[in-house]
Amino acid sequence: MPLNQHEMETQIQSMQVDLNMFRDVVGLLTDRLASVENQMVPPTRIWLSPAEFAKWMGLKPRTVTRWAREGRFTDAAVRIKQRGQRDDWQFRRDVAAKEAAEML
Repeated sequence: MPLNQHEMETQIQSMQVDLNMFRDVVGLLTDRLASVENQMVPPTRIWLSPAEFAKWMGLKPRTVTRWAREGRFTDAAVRIKQRGQRDDWQFRRDVAAKEAAEML
């Protein structure tokens, strides 16, 4: 037997509530996955590239590199590796993480 208008509206509202709950769960799972991925940098490595450090901290590589260039990290937290005509920044995982957290 076909549904009347009120029954259809009730079912649609119920589906919308279910969809919103599903979206919330997906959002939470996505955030959790991002958190786990950020912690996947091998713990044995002390010095990280800007991309690795930024990912681990939930920042952008350009941001951490800019902060390093501006002198916002101590010498204990960053070092520069000369690669021909370019400089490669490296971030000491433990020290730089503490300093970056204070900047946020």
